Amino acid sequence: MFNKVIFSSAAAASLFAACASAICPGYDFGIAQANPGLWQVFDDSCNIVQQVILQNPCNGGVLDCTSAPNFTGLQLDGVK
Repeated sequence: MFNKVIFSSAAAASLFAACASAICPGYDFGIAQANPGLWQVFDDSCNIVQQVILQNPCNGGVLDCTSAPNFTGLQLDGVK
């Protein structure tokens, strides 16, 4: 059982990394939903720079939205 959990976690991490790299090139930031209630913001090198842990990421003060998940802006380190 323990080996399956490690393999599953490793497989999920590599799959998510591939998804992240697909959204990052050419943009300053990319946003992805890692799992229900967890949204991650990536820089153009695909480093996680912010995480929003909410069912509706528009209520956290980090992501501006017209409606979830239609993002219109990002507030990061006091800069919009």
